[in-house]
Amino acid sequence: MTGTSVSSSELEPRRRRILFRAWHRGTREMDLLMGSFTDAEIRTMSEADLAVFELLLPSAPL
Repeated sequence: MTGTSVSSSELEPRRRRILFRAWHRGTREMDLLMGSFTDAEIRTMSEADLAVFELLLPSAPL
């Protein structure tokens, strides 16, 4: 697996950013773990779930 299997074009901007950040954490192992989870769950996460999940992701680069 080399990256997301989810098409981000149908996602709202916040979910697209989360999906991208989950697949670009900095280490391949964490990319696979967090990215695969995000692929499976991003569409069904509530706003509260998204807020908590964002806390687990690295901050966006400045």
